[in-house]
Amino acid sequence: MKNLTLLSLLALATGIIMMTTSCKKGDTGPAGPAGPDSVFYSNWITLQMNPQQGDTSFQETITATAITSAILNKGSVVGYILTGDAINLADSSIVDANFFANQTFSVGKVELVSYYQDLTNDLYRYVVIPGTVAVTDASGTVQHYTADQLKKMSYQQVSQILSIPAKGAGSMKLNSPN
Repeated sequence: MKNLTLLSLLALATGIIMMTTSCKKGDTGPAGPAGPDSVFYSNWITLQMNPQQGDTSFQETITATAITSAILNKGSVVGYILTGDAINLADSSIVDANFFANQTFSVGKVELVSYYQDLTNDLYRYVVIPGTVAVTDASGTVQHYTADQLKKMSYQQVSQILSIPAKGAGSMKLNSPN
């Protein structure tokens, strides 16, 4: 009986060791879609505006799957136009797209219409902001910003607060009370 108990304990210990050494963490999979409390920022999109027949306006529709009905109801979307040097984004002028075009945000898309100015080849980026976001500043203090507050800020302020990189698209999970 003593040998049987010892043998059972030895088998149990061997099984535990085999399980822990044979289990390893797998490769990281692709990033999932932005959650309801995540800020999403698009890549810089090269505009290809379409002139409207018999008019002095130009139009483009951009697919934007991050814009949901929940974002439109509780959050905000902000668009920016990059003018100047597209190669060196830090030295360029990035302004609210409303200075150049009318923006209409709806589920899954952005519609841009400009009058008297063809924005073809200019760069456009949109940022999808859930209701209220909480971010930690450099001093470690948590700051709360509403979507409306962020919407009124310059691109430089928004990108600094939300740590949006100059290039690329992505999303970041924030502490959102929504």
